[in-house]
Amino acid sequence: MMVLVLYIALVSFIGIQPEEHVWHTPVVDQPLSLESFKVADFEAASGMLHLGDRVLVSDQKTHRMYLFNPTGELINEIGGMGQGPQSFSSPSDIATINGLKIYVADKANNRVLILDRELNFLSQLIPIQAIDAIRSESMELSQWQPYKLFITPSGDCMVWDYGTHAMYRFNPNGTFLGESQSPSFISELSWIGFDGSLLQLYDASTKQMHTMSPNGLWMDSYHTDWNAFQASGLKNVISTEESSNEWSILETSHGPWIKSVTEDTTLWVLFERALFRIPLQD
Repeated sequence: MMVLVLYIALVSFIGIQPEEHVWHTPVVDQPLSLESFKVADFEAASGMLHLGDRVLVSDQKTHRMYLFNPTGELINEIGGMGQGPQSFSSPSDIATINGLKIYVADKANNRVLILDRELNFLSQLIPIQAIDAIRSESMELSQWQPYKLFITPSGDCMVWDYGTHAMYRFNPNGTFLGESQSPSFISELSWIGFDGSLLQLYDASTKQMHTMSPNGLWMDSYHTDWNAFQASGLKNVISTEESSNEWSILETSHGPWIKSVTEDTTLWVLFERALFRIPLQD
């Protein structure tokens, strides 16, 4: 009897000890709530980069950059509205070359800022001078509004201009390489991707995917049912049965999907108003 009493006491004691928190891999065939994986809130997030051991997010409403470590802890931030070397005005996108040079589409300041991985100023692109040297007609600086960025495998920076709907190309040294006027039927560039050989530029308003070579040559356009849910990578952690409902809840609560990046066994998913860090299966 004494042994039984001691055993029951031991089990009860063990049962009330706090467990060490462990990140569990989401089960794909059951409904999943992602709110427990949210690590940050934003006002109008516009871009995200994976920089090796850290993740960078831009917010065009607060005019700031936010740097997170692998566990989702905020370790640095810079910016604020202004025209200085570490200030921004509606930064609309960010891109990088090997995580060492960071390009910021500083849309309302009509420039592309170039920072190092510690977010220190290196230089900037204001290509109107170069364009004017080639064009016979003049062009007002305010007309150039860098909106989306993409870095080609060779390191060239492709800049989508919101005002003229043209793509501008610069080499890694910042030299202007040329301009490619987009087809007139592109209404608004929603997303840029790369299939290994061609850039893919998606216009959500017309559901058209447009392709371009890395040297700026427009190739083809076609209708597609591409959607943000598939591009986000969340189809791997949300069950098929619940995907439509769960995605609707996420976009209602946190705004449209902006971008996703995968870091080893972690999926980072950025919506306009929230950042999620989701562990994946090894």
